[in-house]
Amino acid sequence: MAQHLRCYVYPAWEKRALGAIKPGDVQSWVTSLTTTHGLAASTSRTVFNTVNAVFRAAVRDRMIPHNPCAEAKLPSIPRKKIVPLAVEQVQTLSEEIPARYKGLVLLGAATGLRPGELFGLQLRHVDLLHATVSVEQQIQQTAKHGVYVCPPQTARSHRTVPLPRMAVDAMKAHLRDFPADGPGG
Repeated sequence: MAQHLRCYVYPAWEKRALGAIKPGDVQSWVTSLTTTHGLAASTSRTVFNTVNAVFRAAVRDRMIPHNPCAEAKLPSIPRKKIVPLAVEQVQTLSEEIPARYKGLVLLGAATGLRPGELFGLQLRHVDLLHATVSVEQQIQQTAKHGVYVCPPQTARSHRTVPLPRMAVDAMKAHLRDFPADGPGG
């Protein structure tokens, strides 16, 4: 956030009073984030959200009467087409990596879990009898906090995912070869 402020916000707004910034100014600035600065639509939205939060706080604190960001049109984020690996590619990958990670590759391919969700799994989340995995936490990595365990990002991310027979077999083989030390393993 500090870098976004330093690179894209302060140069545009630091010499202007909050009340002097109009909706048209904000719209021009938002457009310039992608056209002039070459930011991706998602990054432009992130930078905008920071500025919008400042203006919302200024309205709440009665420093300005209206938020000039309120009706800004943001760049649309193109949907990325997700192309899963072919079965042969998954098999090749699982055979080429160290044996300790074969189960991870097969579980990921079978469930579609995000990497952070896969890395956050513990034995207590895996129910081989009912062939399910519960997503209750994930691993995040930030420069400030390093690697840490945290809840999934949204309430909808908490879910129970069915396991196909192949994934159940892969998990049984993994746990046989690399036993977990208790439910927290």
